[in-house]
Amino acid sequence: MAVISITFFKVNSLRNLPKFLRLSGASTKAAERMEGNLGVKLRGFWYLRFCTITHWESVEAMQAFVRSPAHTEAMRFTNALGKGIVYHSTGDELPSWREALALIEEHGRRVN
Repeated sequence: MAVISITFFKVNSLRNLPKFLRLSGASTKAAERMEGNLGVKLRGFWYLRFCTITHWESVEAMQAFVRSPAHTEAMRFTNALGKGIVYHSTGDELPSWREALALIEEHGRRVN
């Protein structure tokens, strides 16, 4: 069964927004190009809050992305730029944004 990863990130200040956008943009492009990627959705919500949903053929495909240079570079700055929460699940369809936010709120794990 396919793997779904939901990430929620709150940038800690407007001053850090440009760097976050650069890093998340590079990471999103890398995810889209990764073998085993089934889909990527990225959305900004209210003030300085962002959510991504990625869909992977397997845990191994998702882990290959996690080890990719773009994702590794973004993770180096997580603590400096804000707070992140992740949630992983299995499924063949991506959740809606409303469902994704509910899953993060109920089951999410802080990454920093």
